[in-house]
Order: sequence, then structure tokens, then C-alpha cells
Amino acid sequence: MSSTLLTSIDPADDHYSVPQIDPLTGVRIHQTPWLEQARKSDVVVLSRGPVPAPAWTYDGSSQGNWSFVDAIYTNHPAAYISDASELASRVINAALHVTLADFLPSLARTLSTISTDADIRRRKARWIWHSSLYQTEPCLVPTSYLDQAIFGNDDDLWVLYFNAQVYMHNFMLPKLLPFYGITYMPLVASTYESAATVSNASKECWKPEFDTPFGREIGQQFFNAIGHIFQS
Repeated sequence: MSSTLLTSIDPADDHYSVPQIDPLTGVRIHQTPWLEQARKSDVVVLSRGPVPAPAWTYDGSSQGNWSFVDAIYTNHPAAYISDASELASRVINAALHVTLADFLPSLARTLSTISTDADIRRRKARWIWHSSLYQTEPCLVPTSYLDQAIFGNDDDLWVLYFNAQVYMHNFMLPKLLPFYGITYMPLVASTYESAATVSNASKECWKPEFDTPFGREIGQQFFNAIGHIFQS
């Protein structure tokens, strides 16, 4: 697992051997070497999730401490939304800012390595990127990228911050990745976990455990999509 798809091939790199904390979020970054194995593979499946909300947003309250979104919005070059009088709008603005200022530059470095690495170019492997899944309450999985369930509830700002980034990734990556020879594979499920299966109040409920109906559907969809890519 590599949080940022770090492309260092030095196994002694401190990013692999020493715990790293992202200074922007206060969240630990997990990195494992992957590029060397990818060089030897015929099929490589990549993904990278949204940047997590800063650790200090979890202050013990139900809504959290989201003062960092105000700091971003008052920095005028980072005020992408013209009217962000509501907190939810400033959270979405912050999600756009972290996508443009952190996610995309880091992704660009990874893609640059992939496109210029001599071993990768020589092997001509099939590279696939699968999308992230939306978090929704109560674990309802939207059937389209514009489903109101994604942004309809402002009570959980962590979900809003995450989903806004997923939406932006789904908009940008299908246009960007083909330039690097990478096929974008969206994952959108159509079922949801019932209240009898999982607690709606749990922030873990959206995670698709393999032995649940949701997890099995995602797994089946993943393998179906892989098969479709190789048949096309």
C-alpha cells in the first residue's frame, strides 16, 4: 500500500522505513515500494484515494473543527467558489484546493515517472486506474456521479470533504490518464447495506468488506470491468 504512489525504488528510503506524518493533515502516510514490481508486471492496477481531512478536525464534537477551510477561503487565490457563506460550501472549496494543490501535483510526479521509466516503456504492460468509492449516509451507494445522496447531507462534513474530492477525481482523471496510457475504470455500486447489517451511525459503514453484499458487488463489478477492458 502506498498512500501517495511514491515512486522511489530505494528500499532504504526513509519514506518506507520511518513513520511519516503528512504536515498538511497530521495524518500518517503509509508507503510501500511498488514500482519495481510494476516494472515486471503485465497488468498494473493503481488507485489513490482523496486526501484525508486534517487530524485536528476531529476535536471530539459532532461537527468537528473545520477552521482550516476558512483559512483557505480567506486566502483569495484559493477562493474558487464565489459565494461560500455556508460552511459546507467552504468545505467543498477546501476539497477543490487540496485536489489542485496537493493531489494533482503528487499524481503528476507519479505519472511522469511511469511515462519516462525505460523498463516500463519497454515492457508495454496494461495500466489500469480504478476510481474511489463514495462514502454515503446511511451507506447508500449512489448509482451515478450526480446522485443527490453524495452531497445532500451537510451533517457529516468529513463525508462531504471526501466525496467532493471523489467527484473531482471522477471528472478529471478519465481525461488525464489516457495521455499516459492508463485506462480509467470507474466503480459505482447500486446496492446498499441495510440497517440490520451495519450501523448507520458508524463512519466505517461505507467500507466494502468482502463478505458483505456490498463488498461482493464491488468485487464482482471490479472483475467484470477488468474483463471488459481486456475484451475491448
